[in-house]
Amino acid sequence: MKMNKLAKIIMVLMAALMIFAVSCDTEEDVVLDGLADTPEEAMLGFIEAFKMCDSQNLPVYSIERDLVEGLVDTIPEDEDYRRMLRAQFAAFSYEMSDPVIDGDIATATLTITTWSIKAAAHEYITRVQAQYNGVQPKGEEYVKLWESIYADGQIDTVTATDEVKFEKVDGAWKVIVDIDFSRLISGGDENTTTDEE
Repeated sequence: MKMNKLAKIIMVLMAALMIFAVSCDTEEDVVLDGLADTPEEAMLGFIEAFKMCDSQNLPVYSIERDLVEGLVDTIPEDEDYRRMLRAQFAAFSYEMSDPVIDGDIATATLTITTWSIKAAAHEYITRVQAQYNGVQPKGEEYVKLWESIYADGQIDTVTATDEVKFEKVDGAWKVIVDIDFSRLISGGDENTTTDEE
């Protein structure tokens, strides 16, 4: 079944937010202690820096390759977006295999689980029709609606698995952030493509 135009717009918007803004959780008391001695530390540091919207530590734990837009440039400053992302990524988790290290390059298998954007978009459309007579809410009501969708926990999650790469730069391991990694951390193809693709 084809998604209607509004659902497609919402899904694309939420996918774009997911690609580089994992949860921007500034309330966690996580201390990043600097350079990563192992690929595992690089991944943990990267994820935690994302959760805190920590533009200072993101480059410490990652190196960008072939991205259209820089990592730090995509972090939202608006607190409403941060609230939505915190709610959106309540189900976000990851597991990583033991890395295979070959000199200054390492690879591992990363599995990401997060909410389904398609399921969330469908639920959003349903609630807008039922609660707002089909007119999208704005401002605080818009944020609260998204928060309630994720807080209810009734939408499906998606899981994606792919190979991730690391590089040792000046003695510290970094996650290589490219298009494939961006797609993976967003929940894979299920969350980054529309029904027509």
